[in-house]
Amino acid sequence: MRRKNGNEDEGAMDSLLDTMTNVVGILVIVLVVTQLGVGDAVSRITESIKVDPEEFEAKKSKLVTLEETREQLKSEVAQLKKDVNQDEAKVSLELEQLKKKHSQELLDLANLKKKNLSVETVIEQAESEKVKRKEIEAKIKNSLEEVASLKAKLDQTPEREVLPGREMRLPDPRPAPPGLIPFRFICYNNRIYPFNDFVTLQKIANEKAKGLKSRLRIDPVKGIDPDRFIKDFSRPPIRNKNVELEVTKHPDGRPRISFTPLERGGASVRDIDRKGTRFNKDLAALDSSRYYLEFWVCGDSYDVYMSARAKAEALELAVGWLPQPTGWKYTSVLQGIRLGPPPKPVVASKTPPVVTPAKPTPPKKPANVID
Repeated sequence: MRRKNGNEDEGAMDSLLDTMTNVVGILVIVLVVTQLGVGDAVSRITESIKVDPEEFEAKKSKLVTLEETREQLKSEVAQLKKDVNQDEAKVSLELEQLKKKHSQELLDLANLKKKNLSVETVIEQAESEKVKRKEIEAKIKNSLEEVASLKAKLDQTPEREVLPGREMRLPDPRPAPPGLIPFRFICYNNRIYPFNDFVTLQKIANEKAKGLKSRLRIDPVKGIDPDRFIKDFSRPPIRNKNVELEVTKHPDGRPRISFTPLERGGASVRDIDRKGTRFNKDLAALDSSRYYLEFWVCGDSYDVYMSARAKAEALELAVGWLPQPTGWKYTSVLQGIRLGPPPKPVVASKTPPVVTPAKPTPPKKPANVID
């Protein structure tokens, strides 16, 4: 391979140097032209912009004025914001007060409506009272007319003979003579009934309950149905010519029987005065050394009691009486029967009972049987 000589290398470097020199020259020329153009432009601008000192001062004064105006506007805006906040608070307070006032007005309106209704009610009551007052006035007028009519009739009625007062002794309790047996009567509805009729009916009722209990199906938990028992027991009813018997339930499960004297049974005051009646036969059969009479007297039967007492005293029989209220009925317990569920077994307490010394029993008071 042929080696290059040094002359060729030097020629290449010269060409490069020429090129670079040309480029730098061109840049210098451009820079000079640019500087000249910039200078001309600055001159032109400077010549075109000429500032008038008076106008400058005026602009400057205006600028100061604008600054002052801006500061004033800022102050006014701040004040307005403050006023607006205060107004909002004031408006909120006034709005709250208006709401409260509106609520109070609604409450007052409701109360007024209630008062209005109350007034209407009072007016209606007054009208009703007015009508009642007229009715009462009419009744009073009619009563006065009736009283006047009765007075006129009373004036025309001849005076009736005043009957002598009847003596009636109050009870003077004392014990009956020892060994005497009581023979009882019940005075009810101004009629007198022998107590033996009540005893006889009770025996019949006990026997009927015993037979009915053996026929009924008894539930081990519910026991005897009370309604079923009373229904079957009352068919047919138990009675005689003087007394009728009625059975009723009781909370303790033991049925009660009450005896109602029949209106046409027993003996009246007139029957006591007649010979041959049952009452007189019963008294005649009593031995005064073995029996004494005991009357249970209701409040409406003093007349028949006084007649019976006089008849007994005429036969020298000891007499006692027990006052009872009007409408009282003799009642007893139906024996041998319990209605409803059986009673719960009593569990014996493991705690030993506290033994207290027995107090001496006071002597029995004598029974108040005669007077």
